[in-house]
Amino acid sequence: MQPVAAQLELSLFDFEGKKLWSQQQQIEVAALKSQSYLTIPIATLLAGKDARGVVLFSELLVGGKAVSSNEHFFGAYKNLSLPRPQITSEVVAMRGGFKISLSTDKFARAVCTWRRPTTLDSLRTTTSI
Repeated sequence: MQPVAAQLELSLFDFEGKKLWSQQQQIEVAALKSQSYLTIPIATLLAGKDARGVVLFSELLVGGKAVSSNEHFFGAYKNLSLPRPQITSEVVAMRGGFKISLSTDKFARAVCTWRRPTTLDSLRTTTSI
């Protein structure tokens, strides 16, 4: 397998949704090999910001398409200063199912959808996002 050209994108957001910092870097991802591609000291990244109120979002793009993403919180979940978001939903019937869109005014962690199953088959298709 050959190395793959990719773009690593990092963004630091506060829980109100404001982007506080971002960086993009072109990298070459080696096949079947784990390695570090970027090192940033936490003190430099946070630069005086409250670690309980920010999240670092990372995304790896290949050919302009996201192939991997991750979020990093700087503390235990119970210690985060999470806001109370207002979540709105829109459900549109589509052929063979539904399209569900969720929107929020602030950061909302671990949001999921659920519906009461009516049959064994529908129990198998209950989705969490």
